[in-house]
Amino acid sequence: MILIAIKDRLEKNIPTISLIDLLLSKNNKITIFCYSCSPTLYNYYINKGVSFKFTYISFPKGFLNKILNIINFRLQFSKIVSNPLSGINNIIFGSLDTAYYLYHRIGKKRVIIHVRELYEKERRFINFIKRISQIDCQFIFTDYLRLSVYKTKTQFKVLPILFPNKLYSHPRKLLQSDYYNDQLLDIYQTLNNKEVYLYQGFIGPGRNLNNFANALSIINNPKKILVLMGAFAEGGYEYLNKLKNIYHNTIHISHINYPDYLKITSLAHVGLVSYNTSNLNNIFCAPNKIYEYSGFGIPVIGNDIPCLKLTIDKFNFGKIYNEDNINSIINIINEIDINYDFYSKNSDIFFESFNFDEFYSQLKTFFYDLQN
Repeated sequence: MILIAIKDRLEKNIPTISLIDLLLSKNNKITIFCYSCSPTLYNYYINKGVSFKFTYISFPKGFLNKILNIINFRLQFSKIVSNPLSGINNIIFGSLDTAYYLYHRIGKKRVIIHVRELYEKERRFINFIKRISQIDCQFIFTDYLRLSVYKTKTQFKVLPILFPNKLYSHPRKLLQSDYYNDQLLDIYQTLNNKEVYLYQGFIGPGRNLNNFANALSIINNPKKILVLMGAFAEGGYEYLNKLKNIYHNTIHISHINYPDYLKITSLAHVGLVSYNTSNLNNIFCAPNKIYEYSGFGIPVIGNDIPCLKLTIDKFNFGKIYNEDNINSIINIINEIDINYDFYSKNSDIFFESFNFDEFYSQLKTFFYDLQN
């Protein structure tokens, strides 16, 4: 039995979901230990024989709520791993902060820690990695760039392995209208047969989409729609209105839980990815968005940061744009339109470039008792 622990709502953690789906495809028995889970995802996994343990308790909001839930999370974890009847012999921590709060309670279980962020200023997490990296623990990193940064902090006793933020259960094809219902059907009817330039993620001024909206406004093609899908960050509502004033054909879609948001992703003509350069975690990000787009063969336009430039340039499945040069953005939009099939094909090639079976064989080397 494998226990997968994540100190969060499961549906917010796409890399953890991909790992769960991969393990289930290899006939492993799994218990998921988390704060909570969306009904859709819960029913999906229950039907696959997965068991759940939820720990979130709705205390008054604020700091007290956070502390009490962490305490309860640790107590419930201790009960599970100390139960001799649980059958759990392997543990996967779905994030570094999950491992930080629970690691000292694992007993003699074998442990994998999935590191998905670059904690450049969180000394407690850096010190935790320094300590745990010296013992028999398997670390998973999202990409080579982030792993390289962590290698400047510590030496790893067990060689880390890479697991990019790629969806294991990706639909891979455009979904037809009968897959949509209620609100999603309304969105489908609005976007169908349009050229959708889709940004998905938190919406706020740091996404630097102003000149992209300016470029679309100059092109002035009524078929081209700028779509922002996700929750508002600080200043997000005002930023959306600013983009609408720049390009009138801009719409917002509220946050949609996994896997339903992929029904909207599949309608995109081009996927947009943009991060500001305020910290190393952004510069060396490992966005699951590029896999969500490329799984549908959607070309990607990203801003000039290392993780995007190295990936997009290597596989040539899109273009890197200069945020300050509107003419450059216009040229990129036109270039992709003219050679759309070329970029779409390369997007498929990029998606297939990571092999889940090879990654699983590396897991088995550490979790020696995983089933074939």
